[in-house]
Amino acid sequence: MADQVIQMNYDEIQKVADDFKDDAEQCRMIAKILEGIIAVLKVVAKIIPFIQKLVQWMEGIKKALENLAKVEEEFSGDLEWAIKAHKKGDYAGMNRFGEGVA
Repeated sequence: MADQVIQMNYDEIQKVADDFKDDAEQCRMIAKILEGIIAVLKVVAKIIPFIQKLVQWMEGIKKALENLAKVEEEFSGDLEWAIKAHKKGDYAGMNRFGEGVA
Protein backbone atom coordinates (compact mmCIF):
# COMPACT_ATOMS: atom_id res chain seq x y z
CA MET A 1 0.00 0.00 0.00
CA ALA A 2 2.92 2.36 0.57
CA ASP A 3 3.62 2.52 -3.15
CA GLN A 4 0.11 3.71 -4.06
CA VAL A 5 -0.18 7.03 -5.85
CA ILE A 6 -3.26 9.13 -5.24
CA GLN A 7 -4.01 11.48 -8.12
CA MET A 8 -6.83 13.79 -9.04
CA ASN A 9 -7.44 15.69 -12.24
CA TYR A 10 -8.57 18.96 -10.68
CA ASP A 11 -9.89 20.45 -13.91
CA GLU A 12 -12.07 17.43 -14.68
CA ILE A 13 -13.46 17.22 -11.15
CA GLN A 14 -14.16 20.97 -11.16
CA LYS A 15 -15.97 20.58 -14.49
CA VAL A 16 -18.21 17.90 -12.98
CA ALA A 17 -18.86 20.13 -9.95
CA ASP A 18 -19.75 23.02 -12.26
CA ASP A 19 -22.05 20.73 -14.28
CA PHE A 20 -23.89 19.79 -11.09
CA LYS A 21 -24.33 23.50 -10.30
CA ASP A 22 -25.65 24.18 -13.80
CA ASP A 23 -28.05 21.25 -13.59
CA ALA A 24 -29.32 22.47 -10.21
CA GLU A 25 -29.96 25.91 -11.70
CA GLN A 26 -31.89 24.37 -14.61
CA CYS A 27 -33.99 22.26 -12.23
CA ARG A 28 -34.86 25.39 -10.25
CA MET A 29 -35.75 27.28 -13.42
CA ILE A 30 -38.06 24.49 -14.61
CA ALA A 31 -39.63 24.30 -11.14
CA LYS A 32 -40.27 28.06 -11.27
CA ILE A 33 -41.96 27.71 -14.68
CA LEU A 34 -44.07 24.85 -13.32
CA GLU A 35 -45.06 27.07 -10.40
CA GLY A 36 -46.55 29.57 -12.85
CA ILE A 37 -48.36 26.86 -14.81
CA ILE A 38 -49.69 25.38 -11.57
CA ALA A 39 -51.04 28.78 -10.50
CA VAL A 40 -52.96 29.09 -13.77
CA LEU A 41 -54.24 25.52 -13.57
CA LYS A 42 -55.49 26.07 -10.02
CA VAL A 43 -57.75 28.82 -11.34
CA VAL A 44 -58.94 26.56 -14.16
CA ALA A 45 -59.48 23.72 -11.66
CA LYS A 46 -62.23 25.77 -10.00
CA ILE A 47 -64.16 25.52 -13.27
CA ILE A 48 -63.02 22.07 -14.44
CA PRO A 49 -62.59 19.80 -11.39
CA PHE A 50 -60.54 17.03 -13.04
CA ILE A 51 -57.72 19.56 -13.62
CA GLN A 52 -56.98 19.32 -9.87
CA LYS A 53 -55.36 15.90 -10.45
CA LEU A 54 -53.08 17.46 -13.05
CA VAL A 55 -52.19 20.20 -10.57
CA GLN A 56 -51.30 17.62 -7.92
CA TRP A 57 -49.16 15.70 -10.40
CA MET A 58 -47.31 18.85 -11.47
CA GLU A 59 -46.77 19.89 -7.84
CA GLY A 60 -45.11 16.52 -7.27
CA ILE A 61 -42.81 17.08 -10.23
CA LYS A 62 -41.98 20.59 -8.99
CA LYS A 63 -41.09 19.26 -5.55
CA ALA A 64 -38.94 16.49 -7.05
CA LEU A 65 -37.06 19.05 -9.18
CA GLU A 66 -36.43 21.23 -6.13
CA ASN A 67 -35.12 18.22 -4.19
CA LEU A 68 -32.91 17.19 -7.10
CA ALA A 69 -31.47 20.71 -7.26
CA LYS A 70 -30.50 20.47 -3.57
CA VAL A 71 -28.79 17.12 -4.10
CA GLU A 72 -26.91 18.39 -7.15
CA GLU A 73 -25.69 21.43 -5.22
CA GLU A 74 -24.54 19.15 -2.41
CA PHE A 75 -22.64 16.96 -4.89
CA SER A 76 -21.03 20.05 -6.39
CA GLY A 77 -19.97 21.27 -2.96
CA ASP A 78 -18.60 17.84 -2.04
CA LEU A 79 -16.50 17.71 -5.21
CA GLU A 80 -15.17 21.22 -4.69
CA TRP A 81 -14.34 20.31 -1.09
CA ALA A 82 -12.54 17.16 -2.29
CA ILE A 83 -10.38 19.23 -4.65
CA LYS A 84 -9.38 21.60 -1.84
CA ALA A 85 -8.71 18.75 0.59
CA HIS A 86 -6.62 16.86 -1.96
CA LYS A 87 -4.55 19.95 -2.70
CA LYS A 88 -3.87 20.23 1.04
CA GLY A 89 -2.71 16.61 1.21
CA ASP A 90 -5.83 14.84 2.51
CA TYR A 91 -5.81 11.82 0.19
CA ALA A 92 -8.22 9.71 2.24
CA GLY A 93 -11.10 12.19 2.59
CA MET A 94 -10.88 11.77 6.35
CA ASN A 95 -12.12 15.26 7.13
CA ARG A 96 -15.45 14.64 5.48
CA PHE A 97 -15.85 11.04 4.41
CA GLY A 98 -13.68 9.17 6.91
CA GLU A 99 -16.54 7.97 9.08
CA GLY A 100 -18.39 6.26 6.25
CA VAL A 101 -22.12 6.14 5.68
CA ALA A 102 -24.28 6.54 8.75
